[in-house]
Amino acid sequence: MGFIYSGDDPTAGVDRAQLVMGVEKDYTETEHKEDPEVEEKEEHEKSEVAKSLGMSQEMYDAIYGENRPSLWAKGHLKLYYCCAILYLLSSMSGYDGSLMSGINVMEDYQEYYGMESAGSGTGLVFSISSIASIVAAFFVWVADYIGRKRTITLGIIGTIAGICVVSTATTIDAFIGGRFLLFFSSAIAYVSIPLYLVEISPPNIRGTLAGLFNTFNFCGGTVATLAAYGAYINYKGSILSFRIPLWCQMVCPGLSLVGIYFCPESPRWLLAHGQKEKAVKILTDFHANGVENHPIVETQIAEMTAELEASPIDSFKEYFNLWDLINTRSKRYRMFLACSWSWFGNFTGSQVVSYYLPNMLASLGIEDIPTTLLLNAIYTIANWVFATIGACLHDSVGRRRMMLISTAGIVLCFTCISVASSIFQKNPDNSSASVASIFFIYLFGCIFAMTYTSLQPIYPAEVLTTQMRAKGMAFYQCLFNVSGFILAYNGSIAMEKMKFWFYVFFVFWNSFTFVIIYFFFVETKGRTLEELEEVFQSKNPRKASYIVKERHIINAEP
Repeated sequence: MGFIYSGDDPTAGVDRAQLVMGVEKDYTETEHKEDPEVEEKEEHEKSEVAKSLGMSQEMYDAIYGENRPSLWAKGHLKLYYCCAILYLLSSMSGYDGSLMSGINVMEDYQEYYGMESAGSGTGLVFSISSIASIVAAFFVWVADYIGRKRTITLGIIGTIAGICVVSTATTIDAFIGGRFLLFFSSAIAYVSIPLYLVEISPPNIRGTLAGLFNTFNFCGGTVATLAAYGAYINYKGSILSFRIPLWCQMVCPGLSLVGIYFCPESPRWLLAHGQKEKAVKILTDFHANGVENHPIVETQIAEMTAELEASPIDSFKEYFNLWDLINTRSKRYRMFLACSWSWFGNFTGSQVVSYYLPNMLASLGIEDIPTTLLLNAIYTIANWVFATIGACLHDSVGRRRMMLISTAGIVLCFTCISVASSIFQKNPDNSSASVASIFFIYLFGCIFAMTYTSLQPIYPAEVLTTQMRAKGMAFYQCLFNVSGFILAYNGSIAMEKMKFWFYVFFVFWNSFTFVIIYFFFVETKGRTLEELEEVFQSKNPRKASYIVKERHIINAEP
């Protein structure tokens, strides 16, 4: 029998014990003989079901019906506020990449600290961020014990302290030490934020809300490049030319420290620690716009409870038992995806371009510092625009499909960069080759930003279970920064020695990445985090993630 709303109560006529039933490839028609408009609407919904690759959107729509909450109602606005506060912290990674890329070519910075624009000394200054993040990965477990919100707050405080040290450092040793503190602290917050975002967002807009987080990487990058450009133009010949951009790092963490006070804790963490009433209250506010006893809230609470009973949060001792991450076939597959994605994120070549864009431009004949800084700013702004567009497409196009399209585009870009760079290096007077190289470098950045930027911290958090999430994300962060350290430290050396062959390496690597994504990566679009367990339990998770599974609301009446 079909489910029909009665009066103003969205839960009328529903037996909670039999609220949701999953049926694979078996759509049961609901009969509304008295109202043609309802029939027409239902046919439209059934059509949408046929097009969908996942089931959660359909379950979500069926439960809400005509009372589906507005995305701009009070509850959702509260959710957007919390997301916006955390988006600001994403700026730290992008700010540093663009900031160091900018000040690294300034004569005042080089003379003050005795640095060069390339070489092992510069490699250490850049790579210390990866080293700090690797160390921080061993402390991410605190997110499971003191909560996501408190962990993020501690990370923000440490980040602000690190910025103060870096911005006042008078020696290169103090500068590197300050960067270690800055990135150790920001990494702890940075890993905890995706956990929070995927756990607090409704399944139908989780990809967009969580995906937008990493796009603000370019917000920080834009501020950094503009700050570096403005400071250099106005204070050339003074230490203020690089001190001012360093101090500007304080803006976003400072705003986040104040704003996070008004954000709630993750409902999944609260439920795991016996605070069910608080968890229900948060889900009611954020997912049901304050409608109490709403079916979507009760359904999600039931799913979370079942998962936590099957896989409870690890104790402190169990946290360091890595065997728990791979002791079942399902967990091994999940960790394979998380680890692969962590390595792919850096080895696309993005970090090399981010840190060494000015050096790449110099190798193509552009050595004027103001022009270099301006081109750096344009690169960052363009990437931010495309990253935001990409994040908004995750819930419609799907994660896996966007990965494949972007990776294919990256292979094409590096192929063209390699060819154009080789021509220019053989004939420096060939301006067409120089322009072509710059064009494809920028195109690469936009393609990378559209998919990889927004999905880098989110996809691993989605494919890991609640029990695995903090520990698995710590492992992800560690591996991500190992790959980042390798490229950051060796990138400038390889660029000097290998010339255009350095870009050829990324052609082959990204081709390999495409093959792995095609054969193994699953689609997470439209499913709740708990529903993905069925996908990973199947014989072929990739194929299972594309099986349409409808959920139907039924009455308990005989």
